[in-house]
Amino acid sequence: MASYNLKIYNYVDGKQIRIYNNAVKKDYENEEKRSKEELAEYKKAMCEEEINDKKCRSVHVSKSRAVNKIYEIARANTWEWFVTLTFNPDKVDSFNYDDVTRNLRRWLDNVKRNYAPNLKYIIVPELHKSGRYHFHGMLSETGSINFADSGTRDKHGDIIYNVGDYHLGFTTATKVKDNAKVSSYISKYITKDICIVTANKKRYWASRNLDKAEIIEMNAEHGEIMAYLDSIKNDIVHTKEKACKESGTLIRYIEVAGRNDSLI
Repeated sequence: MASYNLKIYNYVDGKQIRIYNNAVKKDYENEEKRSKEELAEYKKAMCEEEINDKKCRSVHVSKSRAVNKIYEIARANTWEWFVTLTFNPDKVDSFNYDDVTRNLRRWLDNVKRNYAPNLKYIIVPELHKSGRYHFHGMLSETGSINFADSGTRDKHGDIIYNVGDYHLGFTTATKVKDNAKVSSYISKYITKDICIVTANKKRYWASRNLDKAEIIEMNAEHGEIMAYLDSIKNDIVHTKEKACKESGTLIRYIEVAGRNDSLI
């Protein structure tokens, strides 16, 4: 069965290396891949407490998958703008996820048709504590979209703009200065609560013209990995570790400047 313990993501602004203490099986089937019949039989054999525990695990897996995918897409592209799009309750029912996503889709279609035919975007929802939805996104290739100076500045002193071609509510837009940071930032809007209320629904919108990350997967010996890390040690800018309670796997994340992806 195919597996890996080392994964390298080559991005436009560097790369991320992930080292796993346990080999990951590529064809691992989690509960979301079960057929409806298998899931029904599985639930029958479980007590109520076990079912609730399984639902919690399912939400966690779903959240992790969405966060990783959004981050991967975002890091593989270069962005110009970070935007926030809200909804005027007189125009859109911002408590209704179907309504806000339908209006978002219409706005994107209109922008691509009339202002930015080559628009690149990735957009994610945020659920406010009030129960209302709004969206955050990153844009590039924005064509003739009008970004108007709002007359205000953020905490760093940078200009906050408004998206002039958006008429569904209030907007803000700021110029992206750090691709990696903004990619990490936007992926964090996918929370457990969002995953619960959007079960079986779309959780992010990404244009079809986006670039994809180059991904290398392999099973490498410990000594081989250490030699590789030593060869790029001067380019390592950040490391962190994260434990996955569900699988018992410890993952080491290493951010590297540049795109040298050959093992030595």
